[in-house]
Amino acid sequence: MKSPASQSGEASSPRLAAPPPVEASNAPVVTPEAASLDKPKPCRELSGNAKSLIMTSSLFFTITLLQYIASLPRFSNSLALRADCLSMFVDGLSYLGNLAAECNPDEQSKRVVEMAVSGLSLSLLLGFTVYFAVDAIDDIVTAGDKDESVDPHIVLAFAMLGLLFDMLSLFFYAFWNGAQHRGYTPLPSDGDQGKLGTSLSEVAGPRGGVAWLGNINMMSALLHVGSDFLRSLTTLIEATVILNIPTVSSVRADGVSALIVCVIIGVGTLAALLVWIREMQTDLHIHMSPALSKLEAPEYIHLTTHPLDSPHGADEAHKLCQKLGVAPAAVPMAIGAASSAEAQHSPAVAVLHAAPAATQEPGG
Repeated sequence: MKSPASQSGEASSPRLAAPPPVEASNAPVVTPEAASLDKPKPCRELSGNAKSLIMTSSLFFTITLLQYIASLPRFSNSLALRADCLSMFVDGLSYLGNLAAECNPDEQSKRVVEMAVSGLSLSLLLGFTVYFAVDAIDDIVTAGDKDESVDPHIVLAFAMLGLLFDMLSLFFYAFWNGAQHRGYTPLPSDGDQGKLGTSLSEVAGPRGGVAWLGNINMMSALLHVGSDFLRSLTTLIEATVILNIPTVSSVRADGVSALIVCVIIGVGTLAALLVWIREMQTDLHIHMSPALSKLEAPEYIHLTTHPLDSPHGADEAHKLCQKLGVAPAAVPMAIGAASSAEAQHSPAVAVLHAAPAATQEPGG
């Protein structure tokens, strides 16, 4: 039994206050993973291809404007310079479209943009070629009836400037790995890092590795630079002939030069159009397959572009058969289907020919 003193001591001792009840909060719990997602992501670094396209397009538009002004009758009166600079203007437009495709993070829409831009620019180049070729033939035929001349000094100056510009453009491609001059394959996920072992005819695909002419975007851009180099060389020869052979009609020499320029543009454009048509046929084959349409199409559009007779072709066909659930026995069938032109170009098309059941809907 407790004494009164102890009871009074207990009564007088301060009682510990209970902690206040915790009220339920409706605020969402932010996990470290979610907090990291809310942080602003750093801007995507420009690839080497994008840098070279920006520099090349800037140079193209600058020299095109200056050359067009100089080609007018008030100055040099050169049809060859006009044909060259208008083709360069189309090239500059194609570079802007190629740049938009190169900077597009969505691989599927990027493929559509680059194919559309390449097809449009090649069509415009072909149209300008025909137009200026007709004018060039007229100058050659009627040169003796025209009371006008071509200033060879201005033509020579822009020919030298054009050659310098083309060498700078090729330097930018090599420096930023826009073209794989030394067997270097950039991995887009790692900026400009890459691996050795790519041949000169190969261009980097969207997932690193190798793609056989898969990047038609950059191939088209390099084709334009090479074509412009030949055109500048032609105008350089024209100016040299006019300056050193006074008996030659400057108008006729300019007409011949313009016709050669048009032939150079036409040959390059037709060659690029053939590649563009082949790429389009492969894309249509892949997209028209019910099974392949459910796969990651942007990946396989580029992943399955090795010829079957290449070191990578059989391996690509095997990967595709595994992805479609085709028996391993279908791989030799796919390789044997390479007798068709489409199958020779793409293991995906070979698998479609050799194992058509793999592309059908379940139960179909």
